[in-house]
Amino acid sequence: MSPDAESRAVLPRSRARWRSRVLGAVTAALLLSASSCETGEPPAPPPVVRGLADFHSHMFADLGFDGSLLTHSTDPAAPCRAPLTSDASTFRLADVVRAGLVDEAATQAASGRCFPTPTSRAGQQVDVDSLERAWRYGLRLVVIHAVNSEFLCLAAKITSSCPDIPSIEAQLAAARTLQNTIDATSGGPGTGWFRIVLTPAEARTVIGEGKLAVVLGVEAAGAFGGCAFVPAGVTPAVPPVSPFVSNPDETRWALNCNGLLPPLLDEGVTSRAVALMERYRELGARHFYLIHNLQGVAGGNSLSAALLHAVTNPSRHAPGSPFDRVADIDRVVRDVRPPITSFACPTAFAFDGGRCNSVGLTFTGRQLARAMANEGSVIDLDHLSIKAKRDLWAELGDQYPVVSSHSGFNEINGGDKSNEDQLLPDDLQRLIRWGGSVAPILLQGTAADEVRTYPAGSTTAPHVCPGTSETWVQAYRYAVDKLRTTPLAVGRPAFVGVGFGSDFNGLAGWPRPRFDSAGTAVGETSFDPLFVGGALTPVGGRCYLAIGGFPAGAPPHVTYPFVSPLTGESFDRSTLPWSGRSEPYDISFDGVAHVGMIPDFVEELRVLGLSDDELEPLWGGAEAYLRTWETAGAWAGNYGTEQRRGVRDACREARSGLAQLGTSVQATVTLWQDAMARVRSLGCDYLSDQATPSPAP
Repeated sequence: MSPDAESRAVLPRSRARWRSRVLGAVTAALLLSASSCETGEPPAPPPVVRGLADFHSHMFADLGFDGSLLTHSTDPAAPCRAPLTSDASTFRLADVVRAGLVDEAATQAASGRCFPTPTSRAGQQVDVDSLERAWRYGLRLVVIHAVNSEFLCLAAKITSSCPDIPSIEAQLAAARTLQNTIDATSGGPGTGWFRIVLTPAEARTVIGEGKLAVVLGVEAAGAFGGCAFVPAGVTPAVPPVSPFVSNPDETRWALNCNGLLPPLLDEGVTSRAVALMERYRELGARHFYLIHNLQGVAGGNSLSAALLHAVTNPSRHAPGSPFDRVADIDRVVRDVRPPITSFACPTAFAFDGGRCNSVGLTFTGRQLARAMANEGSVIDLDHLSIKAKRDLWAELGDQYPVVSSHSGFNEINGGDKSNEDQLLPDDLQRLIRWGGSVAPILLQGTAADEVRTYPAGSTTAPHVCPGTSETWVQAYRYAVDKLRTTPLAVGRPAFVGVGFGSDFNGLAGWPRPRFDSAGTAVGETSFDPLFVGGALTPVGGRCYLAIGGFPAGAPPHVTYPFVSPLTGESFDRSTLPWSGRSEPYDISFDGVAHVGMIPDFVEELRVLGLSDDELEPLWGGAEAYLRTWETAGAWAGNYGTEQRRGVRDACREARSGLAQLGTSVQATVTLWQDAMARVRSLGCDYLSDQATPSPAP
């Protein structure tokens, strides 16, 4: 039976009747105008929660990447860790990649320190004490995503293997362990301020108690199995500095998503992806990415990161002189990373001359999206190629709400920031109309042309100093404006609440300081200019001189202490005793270096000129996220047949075998064959030859 035929067999036949059902469900989910059958009065909506929300953080990334990348754990009592070693002068790819990740940390380690900065990719940005500081200020919801990158481990030779799946499970377990530890020091189970929540109702209760609602999520290219990076030959290495030595050839890598399993198990790839998603839910995850920064079993990623995706000058460095190595570095980068098929899209995006990924959602990706929606999960739009975004909405229907947890808005972007990871105006409108929510990433861009002042011509907080809070203000005001002017599909105004996506511990970069106290340029290059020229992407920040203090007439800046508008608590400069850094952090000169500086960041927005009314949507971030989650929950059970047929629990149990590994390859094959036999006998959803009904009109 075709998907369309089966949908017609199970779902309402009348399009008008279906449209009524869709709008009714959304209305009820958004608590807009549904009425009580008994009284005829609208049901009382839950009290609106007030608090900041970070939609995108990686607190336990120190457990990812084989535990080798970050130089400190989340425990303030733990010692610094030695950073990875690197020597960019060799021009071996692993050293070049490592240098970009750890050179700043290596300089700190030489003096026994390991503190985070806005430009260090190896510093721990979410230690427990700093997170508690953010909570005491007014952070009321945080989404902590388990993260990993098998390809980064291969490219940087961090380890021979750092698979995503066990890393994800370890990070999800670590969150539960931390909750128990905080409870133990707070009076017993349930008493701590750090509370993992499994439903939006739980989150509302936790926030109502003044605690931090913690939502767990999963973000990794290999999170759902089905693909593997495999050697695909070699390419000549970058010639070293000395003409008397040579570098070994570099390994080319390909992503193999076919033929990894015995023929009898090929049909189980999709069921295994669903089984892994269900496994993560058992461990507490509720927020999911179908795809990360490289293609996976679910489909194609957005092209947005130069080193991973650009064809032209992926290193983003100018040529060296007179012994240029940039051309060879770019060649090796292109050859080593997995191939990407793309098409020209210059009228939509500027990145790499206007290139978009040709790959949308795979069959597995479409079925996995259904499975996530059938559980009422929070599905994230970020990292999807533009084709994958379209496929997702075509598969689930516009009515399923999604979030964008750490992106930006293409209408106000330029340069490399104009890429398919950013939301197009039509995408944002669609997201808002059906109850989705947004959280602009903290570092919106570091070049002046990457983000334009919004609204155009604004004299309050214009975009003068790129790579700082001034840059983020433009994306924030854009989001607020679109929320205020885009009605929900049911005709009512959208809730105007905006989160932020910190991407702490996510190798992303963070808002730079606006002031320069030293009068010296700050760069992000580890190379000898004889061989590699300067970075073409500006570092950003440090636009205003303040040597020896703020001069008369200096631009607005944060003064300490300041007071939280939510809790009334006073906040001075933050310190990190565990890091070996004795100086307190000042956002004017240090930027946003760690989660404990979220209070400083919000205060800097205020001193830039945003009024209390203009900042109120930021304090609605937690409410915005919960409304999306509640709306998603209203669709649970509508994207599959297992519950209706009474086999849901049995199918989950049968699929669970696909999320496990045996003691040997043959034992794993046997385990999966047995699991697939049970899945087939039960007629479970998400099989390759069985269409799953969709509630899409």
